[in-house]
Amino acid sequence: MRKPFLLILFFFFVLVRISSPRNLLPPQDDEVLKRIKRIVNGRAATIDAAPFIASLQFSYDSDGFIAKPFPYCGAAIIGEKLALTAHHCVTPKGKERNYYIVVGEDNVRENKKYNRIPVTKIFTAKLNYDKSTKRDDIALLKLNSSVLDDGKTVRIIDLPKAGEIPTGTCQVLGYGRTTAKGVNSKGLEYADVKIMLHKTCEDKGSFKKYLTDKMICAGGGKTDACQGDSGGPMTCKDSSGKHVMTGVVSYGSGCATPGVPGVYTRVSAYIEWIEKANKLDEADTNTTTEMQRIIVPVD
Repeated sequence: MRKPFLLILFFFFVLVRISSPRNLLPPQDDEVLKRIKRIVNGRAATIDAAPFIASLQFSYDSDGFIAKPFPYCGAAIIGEKLALTAHHCVTPKGKERNYYIVVGEDNVRENKKYNRIPVTKIFTAKLNYDKSTKRDDIALLKLNSSVLDDGKTVRIIDLPKAGEIPTGTCQVLGYGRTTAKGVNSKGLEYADVKIMLHKTCEDKGSFKKYLTDKMICAGGGKTDACQGDSGGPMTCKDSSGKHVMTGVVSYGSGCATPGVPGVYTRVSAYIEWIEKANKLDEADTNTTTEMQRIIVPVD
């Protein structure tokens, strides 16, 4: 009796797998909202070539036990005590986390002691990242100490001019995964991605309902950002030929999905917002040691 039962169970399982709609339907909005970020089909980079790159890490305190910080997003250094990342990387999730920035490293996953600089303030347009619109996916981080005191190869990256629209081929950098379901990269990587026109991007996947003029589409070929790259920088040459931080890795559909680009927050649309947040920080006389979340609405 046991063998017939097992055969029946086996054929039932096969029938369910074949008839399941999960593999027959096109990517759903939910998948777009769960953008997996990491450099796919990129090339190894050294910190000397990208001294502005940073790893955003967090830990949590649970009943007196402080978990070891681990890397999960990217960021870029835009000031001695300032870093830029994606809002969805720092949106509140239950008990408040402790955030840190690590700079000057080719690899942020080695078994060694890193100099983690605490984040003291997080500036965002809203408290919670809005998954339903994907808008304003940008966050300014104030650090506890200067990154230039780290004694490592660190450089501040320039921001683009307000309103500047990028064209041509740019570069995205990160420490994330190299495939959608793969393992994390063993070091810093970069990939070339070509800017895609908004009109073209709107026809890709489920992007049309999310795209605004404050976003940039790039890629769609064999290279892309992937899990762990969120919040990291996309750099392009400005009108003078200088590399500037043009985009923040935001969302997409899978990693290096053929014909489907990644979407980035356009930094040039937030220059005034960044300046406003920085001025609020400079005027703040609060001496608390606890991390603060500060809302700076986007005009």
